[in-house]
Amino acid sequence: MARTRKSVATQFSSFLKNALDGLKFHKIENWEINWRIPGTRDTVDVAGIGRNGEPRVLIEAERLRDNPVSNVTKIWHSSSELGCLPTKIVLVQAFSGVFNGPKSTMRGRAIFIARMMHRSLPRVLYLPIDYPLVPKSRAKVLGGASRRQANLIARQIHHQCAHR
Repeated sequence: MARTRKSVATQFSSFLKNALDGLKFHKIENWEINWRIPGTRDTVDVAGIGRNGEPRVLIEAERLRDNPVSNVTKIWHSSSELGCLPTKIVLVQAFSGVFNGPKSTMRGRAIFIARMMHRSLPRVLYLPIDYPLVPKSRAKVLGGASRRQANLIARQIHHQCAHR
């Protein structure tokens, strides 16, 4: 029987989840990868789930994506229009080094839309994080560099969100 290989996005999410599992967060019981937003087909890369089953922290890792704004609008739409995310949450958007170069305008647009979302929905806090890794676009398997970057992101999230 053939084993199915995880996508590189899911591999990176798994690295991030494992790094977060090793840290202590107030009000977060567990971390889940590819968490589905209730009542939708949309997922987030990693979600920190509270004791009551409600999401507390939603993480989108932007490795090579062409349009990171879509991840912000997905959360905004789910929170405001659909009411699928009724509690106070933190949306973390982690941008790879690609978004400090040719795709920096896309990063800027995502942050702009996130600020608009926060004005409209103050209970959704936004935290952009940069990490220096520039991923290879045709990678099939991730290694040590991606694992180290996931650990870096987890520590930054812990520093910003551990007591919220």
